[in-house]
Amino acid sequence: MSQAARQALHARWSDIDAAAMRRGRRLKWTHHDGDVLPCWVAEMDFPIADAIREALIEQIEVDGVGYPPLPIDPRLREAFVQRQQARYGWTVDPGAVYSLVNVLQGVDSQILLHSEPGEGVVLLTPIYGPFHQAVDGAGRLRIESRLVARRSMDPSGAPALHHEIDFDDLERRLDSAPRPPRLLLLSHPHNPSGRVFTRAELERLAELAERFRLVVVSDEIWADLTLHRDEERSPHLPFASLAPEIAARTVTLSSATKAFNIAGLTVAVAVFGSPELKRRQRTLPPHLIGHSGPLDSAAAITAWTDPRCETWLGAARSYLRENRELALGLLAEELPAARATTPEGSYLMWLDCRALELGEEPFDFFLREARVAFSDGREFAARDDDAGRGHVRLNLATSALLLEQILRRCGAAVRRRR
Repeated sequence: MSQAARQALHARWSDIDAAAMRRGRRLKWTHHDGDVLPCWVAEMDFPIADAIREALIEQIEVDGVGYPPLPIDPRLREAFVQRQQARYGWTVDPGAVYSLVNVLQGVDSQILLHSEPGEGVVLLTPIYGPFHQAVDGAGRLRIESRLVARRSMDPSGAPALHHEIDFDDLERRLDSAPRPPRLLLLSHPHNPSGRVFTRAELERLAELAERFRLVVVSDEIWADLTLHRDEERSPHLPFASLAPEIAARTVTLSSATKAFNIAGLTVAVAVFGSPELKRRQRTLPPHLIGHSGPLDSAAAITAWTDPRCETWLGAARSYLRENRELALGLLAEELPAARATTPEGSYLMWLDCRALELGEEPFDFFLREARVAFSDGREFAARDDDAGRGHVRLNLATSALLLEQILRRCGAAVRRRR
């Protein structure tokens, strides 16, 4: 990507302010009162790529919005298969790719297919809140193994905080479960910590999955938003790509919606790594699983295949890297007692606010006193668990101007309390 193209996009994004965002009707900017700065729901404040906008208009004008090819638009399937091969070196059988409305539909359906009421489903917490809701709503039990926060160094040599899987704890929980669990839900890259798990971590997790005969549902919706530089190969490794025997127990869920900021469109795919996993999927009532519409598919196909979208994505990654460094610097200045992850993938930063000694949950304090809306950490783990309590999740995908206003407000609110 040319430096000029990147700078042009960055200049457009840097002009984004609260007044402009409030003129729209997005959930992020309408859910709270008008004086609140939102940094919660996982979508970007940036305009979508021009190529996607043009594809949506063309779909309406040329082909309309009638029924799409079923069960999946073959162009969507091919776009996904080619992208996985080119970007991650993962060879996907086109016949294993199924259409979904969204990734959570895939999570819900696999819980129903691979567990029974009262059985446990394994989660690595903190983890995306709707995973908890999906397990609870299906009448299953959560088996939560807490990730461990460790100090490390980022690629530039600066101190960083990242989360690791506690394999000893995970194994103990699998061994001691009253009924052997059959399903593990993996967020990879991880939401909310932003971790991109290494090959060594994934291989060890795969060993446990084989030993305990677990089906792994790997939500890889953030894969295209790893914060590597353009000249570097993406650090994301699809879980199913580790080995054929691992693929055979893996259902991979993916979508273009997060990386290309089209979260309101209903388009996702599931990859079933074995004939048995596909057979089980086909036992669901035929209309329980929806399909992507023509506009949704057109946007995703364009996102995955149009070079202009790759230019847009490269600019987004570089802007998010800059925002990550800006946030870390502002946190050191404004909230030095808070501990923040350095996200490797996604635009999500997990903040441990317990040392601020606010006397209440940080979500409540900052919403009331700073008029800033984070994601509440309690949504990402059991509400009485320190994996989520005392934490908030910060969305970095806004203008540098708004990000600075958000964190300056938070610092001022804490200082007023003293």
